[in-house]
Amino acid sequence: MLSVQMKQRVNLKFLVKLGKNFSEVYAMLKEVYGNECLSRTQVFELFKRFKQGCETTEDDLRPGKHGKNW
Repeated sequence: MLSVQMKQRVNLKFLVKLGKNFSEVYAMLKEVYGNECLSRTQVFELFKRFKQGCETTEDDLRPGKHGKNW
């Protein structure tokens, strides 16, 4: 099952693809998820990534963070 954070990322990506602006996206996420909503900064960073064409909802690998072992 997807975590609440991952569900928000998927919904955020969907709203960006529908052409919603940042204010609309953030307001919708706040309405649906309330206190569990990602922070405004997190939503903004993800919004920018999806607007730039990023397709993945996963986190980027950061130094010290290992990917899956295939």
